[in-house]
Amino acid sequence: MGYRFDYKGRSVVVSGDTLVTETTIEASDGVDLVIHDAMMIRLVQAAAGLQWGAGNTRIATALDDIQGYHATTGDLQRLMDSANIGQLALYDLVPSPRNAMALTAFSNAIPEGSILTEDGMVFSLPAESDLIDVEQ
Repeated sequence: MGYRFDYKGRSVVVSGDTLVTETTIEASDGVDLVIHDAMMIRLVQAAAGLQWGAGNTRIATALDDIQGYHATTGDLQRLMDSANIGQLALYDLVPSPRNAMALTAFSNAIPEGSILTEDGMVFSLPAESDLIDVEQ
């Protein structure tokens, strides 16, 4: 599920936990800002494999399940390549980067110029402008 907001010449798309679909691409075409969830599929698949191997079926099942409703970093690149988007900002990062090494790995996997959001980050889109102000 996601939403598109258009107001005073500006537009924003906000995704829920969702895959990149043709509908997402159509809704995002020409918007100033897309705020989307993001998943590094290789890390999630590796973690699931480790959990299955350790017999932790409950955690492994959850890691398998989330792959069906989180956009992969590769799919986000497809979104950027297919829709005319001013800025892509990513939230609900899976797995959540908890240290500098994980943050760097995530940053290297996402479309160039994307923003990894942080708690409390605010995006302002002044009316009748091309500016996107980001406050942390």
